[in-house]
Amino acid sequence: MNALFHGSIAKIQKMTGYSRTTISNALNNGTTGRKAERVRKLYNMNFAPIFKIGENK
Repeated sequence: MNALFHGSIAKIQKMTGYSRTTISNALNNGTTGRKAERVRKLYNMNFAPIFKIGENK
């Protein structure tokens, strides 16, 4: 689990319309897929570059 900036999930939710659960899973649980990649990319762009994008685990 990564330490996230306060309010980051809410901000990404407003930008994407995705559920808080989807965003939280993408940031904390390393889920895969198009939405998860988009969420991590938005987090990196708006808060801190802590996620590797486009790499399979």
